[in-house]
Amino acid sequence: AIRAKLKVDWGGGPDINAKARRGIVAARIHASLKHAKAVHEELEEASSVREKEAVLVECLRNESTNSAYAHVVEACAERLEEELEAPDEEPEVGPYLAAWALCVVTTLGVCYYMIAFGSSYGRKKTAVWLEGVSYTLVIYFMFINPIVIFVLFVIVPSLAHAVAEHTIRPEAAPHYPYRTPLPGSASFFVCQWHPDLKDTKAGGVVEQVGMGVEAAEAVPGPEDDELIKRVEQVGKTKWAATAAIEFFALVFLLHPDLQDVVLE
Repeated sequence: AIRAKLKVDWGGGPDINAKARRGIVAARIHASLKHAKAVHEELEEASSVREKEAVLVECLRNESTNSAYAHVVEACAERLEEELEAPDEEPEVGPYLAAWALCVVTTLGVCYYMIAFGSSYGRKKTAVWLEGVSYTLVIYFMFINPIVIFVLFVIVPSLAHAVAEHTIRPEAAPHYPYRTPLPGSASFFVCQWHPDLKDTKAGGVVEQVGMGVEAAEAVPGPEDDELIKRVEQVGKTKWAATAAIEFFALVFLLHPDLQDVVLE
């Protein structure tokens, strides 16, 4: 299982020829080095090991997530922190009265339309129509709207948390017990350039993942099989949540009014 996973991550699959595999490896390392350079510049500005570790933790989190997840989290934060604020200045009298007049005229127009429309139906059809409208309003305000609110403010943040469960605490995430140092992430190169980070908790995570297992522990055993099962189980658990996150990322690209229409 470890060898198959290693081939997929670093070679694109077992059927890829050697030349194509070398190109895939080179492209992956190039992307990691490019990201590591940006993180390195941030670390150069940090004044303490604690600040450096915070930058490294953020790097680890970025490596574990994608743009869709970031977009969903940002949209959830905006909705949860949204507050209605009064205008800084009082509105002018003219536009204020005009707005209220428009509301009153619109309401009266709707009332006239309903009365005229209902009168043309006759008593029986009007009663059926009013029942249908009342039923629709009850269904919308008692069921559909609360469900949409529950989805947006409970389900989606919960899905985001499920996807990021091991991203919030990267040191707690299970990893494949590779025996070979794998320079496959920006955090790996960052720790090589900043040795003082290796003594931090986040640096220990990078060492555990990137530098492989110690030579004394290099003989595969039952612990490896158990760890592989844990890694694969985490991947299966995150799959459904990740698919849902991708869907909501597309929904949140729409205008807020269209978002509600799609969810309803």
